[in-house]
Amino acid sequence: MLAEAELLTADGMTALWGSQVFGNILVVGGIAGILTSWNGFMLGATRLIYAMAGSGMLPRWFATLHPRYRTPSNAIVFVGALSMLAPLFGRQMLVWLVDAGGLAIVIAFFMVAVTFLLLRSKEPDMERPFRVSNGRVIGTLAAVFSLGLAVLFLPGMPAALVWPYEWVIFGLWWAVGVALMARLPKIGPGRQAEEQLVAATTRARH
Repeated sequence: MLAEAELLTADGMTALWGSQVFGNILVVGGIAGILTSWNGFMLGATRLIYAMAGSGMLPRWFATLHPRYRTPSNAIVFVGALSMLAPLFGRQMLVWLVDAGGLAIVIAFFMVAVTFLLLRSKEPDMERPFRVSNGRVIGTLAAVFSLGLAVLFLPGMPAALVWPYEWVIFGLWWAVGVALMARLPKIGPGRQAEEQLVAATTRARH
C-alpha cells in the first residue's frame, strides 16, 4: 500500500502511529518548511538584485528603496510577479528550471569559496567581523566539494541535466551573466573598489 502512496512519508507516519492526525502534522510541518525556504529566497533574491543594481549590473530601477520601510520595493515587486507567473509555465518547465538552477547554485558555491581564498591573499587586511580558523583549508575543501557536486550534473551521472532543454536554460543563464558583467567598468582591486565601481557606473549613466 505504501508503494502506491503519493505522500510516502506522511502515509508512513500515519501507518506507524495508526492515526491520520500524525500524517497531517507531518504534512503541515513540510509546508511550513517550504514557506520558510520561500521567505529566505525572497529576501536573498531581492537584496541580491538590489545590490547588483547599485553596482550597475542591472537597471537602476531595481535599486529603489521604499521611502518608509527602506526595503528594495521594486525588486520585491519583480520577484513577486515572477513567483506568481511561475506556476503557469507548467510542471515540466519548472522541473527543467529547478534542475538547471541546481547546477548554477553549485557553481555559485564554488565561486564563493574561490573568492574567499582570493580575498585572503589579495586583501589580508580587510575588515572581517567573522573569522574562520584554518580558513584556507576550509575554503579549499569547500571549492573541491563544490566541484564534486557539479560533476553529478554531467552526462552519465545520477543528476545529469536533460539535453537539450536543461543545458540550453543553463547556457542562457550564463550568457545573461556574461552580458551583465560586460557592462561593468574595469576597476582594480583595493579597499575602495566598491565605491569606485558605484561612482563609475553613476558617471556612465549621466
